[in-house]
Amino acid sequence: MTTSYSNPNVVKPRIRIVFSDLDGTLIHYPKDPEHYAREHSESILHLPPSATGTRGVISARTLLYAQELRNRGVKLVLISGMRTSTLISRLSFLPVADAYCTEAGGRIFYRVSPVNGQFTCEPVQYEGAEMLENFGLQEDLEWRKRWEDESAAGKEGFIGNELAYEQTEDPVPISQRSGLLWEFAASLERKGLVIDCNSYSTCFRIHKSQQNKQGQNFFDDLLNGKISCPPGLATSTNLGAIDFYPAASGKKNW
Repeated sequence: MTTSYSNPNVVKPRIRIVFSDLDGTLIHYPKDPEHYAREHSESILHLPPSATGTRGVISARTLLYAQELRNRGVKLVLISGMRTSTLISRLSFLPVADAYCTEAGGRIFYRVSPVNGQFTCEPVQYEGAEMLENFGLQEDLEWRKRWEDESAAGKEGFIGNELAYEQTEDPVPISQRSGLLWEFAASLERKGLVIDCNSYSTCFRIHKSQQNKQGQNFFDDLLNGKISCPPGLATSTNLGAIDFYPAASGKKNW
């Protein structure tokens, strides 16, 4: 028989940083949001719809817990496969974090003091919230530079996907993008697959619902690994779709 005990002289390590996914973790997609709120006896916030029309909810309690973490000095990092434009549209409703990672970790943005003439987030007030201050975002350009290499995602995907009030340039079509990621996307496109690259710079997504009969068979082969992505790229599923991105940037590495 063994005896379990805690040594009072051993200092437990303090949590310094929390990494959290968004969809399915902090954000949920109930069929009936109002019934969901009544069932859980809590107030919820309705997020703006994503580019594909899905609209999630987040509870005020979740936001309060996140705020409490940061009040205790814990760093909070939110990581998601969502496109950067979706993050921007939802940012006011998300927990205030120290860093935000989009496109499966391919782009990183830090919370900074707002600057006139640049993107500024105005957090939505919620039940129990303390005074929430406006803030800006600043992209980690060193991290971005890693994916601008030809062996990763190239530079063209960032055109038209910058962090700005208004985009001054149109996004570059897949066929005109360089880099291993987009060469693979173009090869799938030539096979008839519909590729979702809208507001993606370091990642692309394939939805089964957008494919024809042959494309759905290709989708299943990609999902089951019968068709593998090239070395240097990685894949994961997200909300029923398949994401592809440079292997070192995937959120599974975080």
